[in-house]
Amino acid sequence: ASRSCQLHLFNQALSTTSLPSDAERPPKLDAIVGPTGAFNLFLGHATRYVGTRSLLIGDAAHSVHPLAGQGVNLGIADAGEAAQAIGSAMEVGRDPGDPALLLRIQQTRMFDNVQRLTALHALNDLFGSDREPLASLRSLALRGINKMPLLKRAFIRFADGH
Repeated sequence: ASRSCQLHLFNQALSTTSLPSDAERPPKLDAIVGPTGAFNLFLGHATRYVGTRSLLIGDAAHSVHPLAGQGVNLGIADAGEAAQAIGSAMEVGRDPGDPALLLRIQQTRMFDNVQRLTALHALNDLFGSDREPLASLRSLALRGINKMPLLKRAFIRFADGH
């Protein structure tokens, strides 16, 4: 799209977005300066997280559709696991770059990340489709989950990274 079209669409979206009653609406844009770009959304996962005295975590290890902030939750879980395991090892005098230590962190995080990435990809596909009968089945399933407190709590815990 042309810059003038992009500018018009942005300003239109800005003016029609609902805001809290006490929020001040940002000013409209007058111009787009510099190049614009876009990033394709994709699911990606490293085949290994460990290199020589190095460990991939967060977006360096995996990427996921921006679905409810779950990518950042995975990254925080990676960092937490790495900090805990490396910190504990260092307290007893172990080398923080020990391959066995890093491989253990990889094994723990890779198992959880693959499960969550697979589920998030499936949810993205499920909610990204308006085709019938999928849309009706999705609505029915969500209403059912909402009526089952234990199952609903399990979904919330999963989304929260537990």
